[in-house]
Amino acid sequence: MRTDRIWVYFLKSGKGYLASTSLDKFEAASDNTKDLLIKAGKIYEKYIKKMSGLYRERDLLKAKHKVIKPALMWKIGDEIFSMLEELNKLGISVEDLYGSLSRDLNISRTTIKRLISLRRYFKSKNEIPAGLSWGKIKDAPKRYSS
Repeated sequence: MRTDRIWVYFLKSGKGYLASTSLDKFEAASDNTKDLLIKAGKIYEKYIKKMSGLYRERDLLKAKHKVIKPALMWKIGDEIFSMLEELNKLGISVEDLYGSLSRDLNISRTTIKRLISLRRYFKSKNEIPAGLSWGKIKDAPKRYSS
């Protein structure tokens, strides 16, 4: 893991994503910064695709008036954590994470915060108490965690 951090923004480019940083940060970083930015964009794209697929599952359940289980939403939060961990290993930090995810997943910042909060309080989806719906747990996951 790198000790020097590169703070990036993610930008939509065609069908993929580019990691972007300020010119002064780019010039101050090491010679392989361009390669790191390319890798970061690919990592972000991979996780956006995974999270989009999971969120589509949620939309289908909602359209059929079915209960949305917190475990499904936990999986999306877990993908966010996994993405950040993978980027962190490269020495990459994300500027305006909530804004980028909200824009690219087409979901509200509040929902992003709730997904992250759910994942933060439950390290495993198996820890989520049975019988709870997403609607019940989304605003207060701490209340239901042990």
